[in-house]
Amino acid sequence: FLGAVTAGGNSNVSISAGNAVAASAAGLITGNVLNISANTSATLFTNVASIEGTIDNGFLDVTETNDLSITANGVSTPLGNTTITLTNGNLTGAGNITADQRMTLSAVNGSIVLNAAGQLLTADRLVLAAQNGAFVRTSVDEIMATVSAGGLDLSQATKAIDVIGVTANGAVSVAVGTGNITGSGALDAGVGNVVLAASAGDIAYDTRLISGNVLTATASGNIALNTSVTTLVANAAGGTLGVLEQNGLAIGAANVTAFGNIDINLAAGSLTGAG
Repeated sequence: FLGAVTAGGNSNVSISAGNAVAASAAGLITGNVLNISANTSATLFTNVASIEGTIDNGFLDVTETNDLSITANGVSTPLGNTTITLTNGNLTGAGNITADQRMTLSAVNGSIVLNAAGQLLTADRLVLAAQNGAFVRTSVDEIMATVSAGGLDLSQATKAIDVIGVTANGAVSVAVGTGNITGSGALDAGVGNVVLAASAGDIAYDTRLISGNVLTATASGNIALNTSVTTLVANAAGGTLGVLEQNGLAIGAANVTAFGNIDINLAAGSLTGAG
């Protein structure tokens, strides 16, 4: 195992290995910017301000004790998974993070803010866990998120996304520029509002439940929803709109519209509203 590394005077740390880098919790890396490069894998325990680097053929697993920033050079595991866990503090920065299959980002007592202009989190599946909020720009196939005391804001430009499970205690927004939004898992915003926007695509979230306060759903094509919300605002600009609501539902003042048929069914309760 790698022993403790401390860079005096808040200096940077660079670690390069032809194979793997492995450390235990006792092997704490302390410094300013950590640059890591390895061939097969890297397991690190850190107390640094920023991180960057590439693992060519394997995974990266980082456990950081405080705030951590992704530098403009970014973090890449083109043939492996990336896991970054902060036991305290916020995960921020302007650099890209790229993983082959799964990316797991956790801020146990803080926020995840990785939504700078041009920034991308790229992976097959993105798993987020944060205390106070998660704000990300992505290029992923699937999203799973847990935010215990805040909301989720996800923006994706050119790829369809499947919500495989989101639990939050605040507003949830999933916006896709080109591509569909699907839901193979539940989306629960608690008392927060939910926004689903597919600017050039469909929204198909009718097999799992969307829970929250006000749901705003907009799509260029069709919209299909299974909901437990108080208020609905929706626009299926180029297709049909279908909603199955589990309780009473109010139509919001911004209205519910569609190019084609509108079908709203309530399992219980009344259909009301100002729209």
